[in-house]
Amino acid sequence: MDSWFSSGFPQAHEDDAQRAVRAGLAIVDSVAALSAGLAARHNETLAVRVGIHTGSVVVGHGGGMEADVFGYAPNIAARVQTSPSRIRFFITAAVHALVS
Repeated sequence: MDSWFSSGFPQAHEDDAQRAVRAGLAIVDSVAALSAGLAARHNETLAVRVGIHTGSVVVGHGGGMEADVFGYAPNIAARVQTSPSRIRFFITAAVHALVS
């Protein structure tokens, strides 16, 4: 990834939706691999859920590595990933339209 945010910040790209989806899938795969190792060694597991939505946001950056993100897109993404389903990776219809 080009930056510590998977897409759009600090620089936007035409393929930001694809970048976000690839980054989300990589996170799910990485956590699954870590979880398998933990399960074998310590009988503990990890789980992760990823939710991706697209839209305009406001980014407040006070310096350093932290940024505050405001708007409907991060709120919708957060709600989508809390689905009670056993699926760990969620994209909204808006993202699907951009990556399909």
